[in-house]
Amino acid sequence: MKYLVTTKILLDEKKNEINRFISEISIIQDNELLLNKFEFDEFGKEINSSSFEYNKDGVLIKFVEIELNDDLPFKKLSLFSDLGLYTKEIISYLDGTEEIYNYYLTDDNLYEKLFITNENNEIIRSEFNYYDEKRNLIREINFEFENEVSRIEHFYKEDKIIQENHYLDSKLDKIVFIDYNEKEIISEVIVKDSKNKKILHKTFEYDEFENLIFYKTMDFIENYETIEERVFNIENQIVGTIARKNGDLFFRNDLKYDQDNFKVSQEFFLLVI
Repeated sequence: MKYLVTTKILLDEKKNEINRFISEISIIQDNELLLNKFEFDEFGKEINSSSFEYNKDGVLIKFVEIELNDDLPFKKLSLFSDLGLYTKEIISYLDGTEEIYNYYLTDDNLYEKLFITNENNEIIRSEFNYYDEKRNLIREINFEFENEVSRIEHFYKEDKIIQENHYLDSKLDKIVFIDYNEKEIISEVIVKDSKNKKILHKTFEYDEFENLIFYKTMDFIENYETIEERVFNIENQIVGTIARKNGDLFFRNDLKYDQDNFKVSQEFFLLVI
């Protein structure tokens, strides 16, 4: 077994360290598959635990999460097919209520529909997906009870999605435009509202190995800009992430690896305001 330890360092507005504690411990099998993960608060109390099970091919088939640090603690059981596709999720709460997610796949293993029921087997929400002859997702429709509440229509060019139209209560809410670089990787996302006013702008840059090294978001509703930069070592492993909001540092993540290039620790710096 191998262990990955995450240390969280909290900083004040002047970037001075105000607290440091182990926030997460992951147990990893020798085949590098994640077996267990435990999360802790600043007082050392366990607030979340997760366990993972795989089939003989190393595909995740079962995931169990127990959330303790919340106003409404829950246990979530997720089941997957041998291809790693969702088949069922059950979220159980302490008050006895449940949310049950039943996923249905097409014959060629595409998500076709989802029914969400409560503990009394009453359908409270449903989702339906539609595809074209090339297996491209072209429409998503969500219902609460029997009322359509949202819909997304996808548009493609050479099998690359270039536009999404989002509807709420059958009315156009926003349009998402997606552009790609010469390597056919997403390089820009622009979101406009129903009046064609830009509300969000994202840009992405990559290195020669197609690793995301620069990510910029401009939010014109909340009026802020975030920039995230990532650094990779000569083994093509991420070793650091720095994020700034309106020019001020608010997040940093440093990672370390052992002689076998296995990630053994990471330090998570977070600005506390």
